[in-house]
Amino acid sequence: MLKTKGIKVIISALTILTSLFIFQKQTKAATVDSPIVRKVWVVEYDPRIPSEGNQRLSQLVGAYNPSTLVDQYINELKARSSNYINYQVVGWTERDEVAPLKNTDGFEYTKDGFWDCYQNDTIQNPACHEAENMREVDYLEMISDNTLCAKSNQYTADEVWFFDSGHMGFSEAVMAGPSNLYHTNGPPVTAPACQRHLHMMGFNQTRTVDWMEHSFMHRIEGTLAHAVFFEEPRTPPYPHASDWGKFMMTKQTWPGNAGCGLIHFPPNTNGNWVIGNGDDYNNTTTAKSYCNDFLLYPDLPDPPNYQYLRCGITGGWNCTGGSQVGFIAWWLDHLPKFKGTNPGGIGGATKLSNWWRYTVNYNLCKIPVMNLTTWVNDNLGGCNITWSWQSTPEGGPYDFQVDNSNPLTSPYLINLSKYNSNSYTVTSWNPGIYSARVRTNANFCISSNSWSTVDTNIVSCGVGGGE
Repeated sequence: MLKTKGIKVIISALTILTSLFIFQKQTKAATVDSPIVRKVWVVEYDPRIPSEGNQRLSQLVGAYNPSTLVDQYINELKARSSNYINYQVVGWTERDEVAPLKNTDGFEYTKDGFWDCYQNDTIQNPACHEAENMREVDYLEMISDNTLCAKSNQYTADEVWFFDSGHMGFSEAVMAGPSNLYHTNGPPVTAPACQRHLHMMGFNQTRTVDWMEHSFMHRIEGTLAHAVFFEEPRTPPYPHASDWGKFMMTKQTWPGNAGCGLIHFPPNTNGNWVIGNGDDYNNTTTAKSYCNDFLLYPDLPDPPNYQYLRCGITGGWNCTGGSQVGFIAWWLDHLPKFKGTNPGGIGGATKLSNWWRYTVNYNLCKIPVMNLTTWVNDNLGGCNITWSWQSTPEGGPYDFQVDNSNPLTSPYLINLSKYNSNSYTVTSWNPGIYSARVRTNANFCISSNSWSTVDTNIVSCGVGGGE
């Protein structure tokens, strides 16, 4: 780790507890996807309070050491993803200030003013400018203050983790970027200076690491619902048509056919988004569920292998302490993380078998940059033409098409799908006008899947930008 602080040492039994939950081990037909590394920049808002002898806010409220939380979080997600996701902290910024507010009247808390509000955070407290649930940080200002777009654009960092000691107005998960954004847990932030999508997590260091995982689960839910499978857990009719729709079912949304549920609603929940009553991880009723079939994904049995599930029984999750800890571990362990694709979307649309990849590798659809083509005379009256393009490190495989019209029309002279190279060469083509376009293959997309295009106007071989 790049940073240590002696606020409070967490003696966490999280790994021990989560390893104790019971489920039937089944032989996986699929192979876990190849590991990836994601680089993180941490920004910590921890003001010194003048009226309290310049003690840090985190010290005054007895917060946990954020370095310890980060290490635990990284280790937990690595374990839960079967070593697929490997986070690496590449930088850490400490800010001796209250996070800036997003408001219309220009109000900003002083350090003492925020501390006065923090101790009795209600709208009735004159020190509080607004109700706590209406407080929202100004992400654009923080992006600028911490040069986060530059860090993302230069591939210094892939995402940002914000820490505070609560009450500042962070959302649990937010996406920023230039366009084609989607809702994870908070409204997306349009940031034109960012050339890539940038996930920003908001963590409260007065809470234990399972709450960080809780926030990550919201990010998973938002990504899969709004950018991949397009089925929202709050939106009937049920059952949903995609594999994600089946995964998130509960006995309330699809009686007798529960899946794995959601962070606030385990499969045996007695609540839903309409009536509430969520977070009942320790309730003693059972649900007829096929969740353990997802350990075999994408080879889901037909008919499903149903089990009656709740915490503390075979196939279910650990319920020691009555907290969300065991359920989070169980749910993430069942989230598909395998190589390849399958027809798991609505109407049999092809999707990845690794849903973690959608969540953490969200720049898969960055539009490749098409370079100028080159052509050479082959001394036989024909042309050898090379098209090349440059994409992000997350790019590929590609769809590539060439035609002798602009815009391109089917049938194409070249029509490649899932092509893995960054260039394509043809030989002995007649002089003429050719158009080419490339994009990240649609099956691997999250965001916009636009084409990058280039026209090749060949008057004769060796004339105009060729060799």
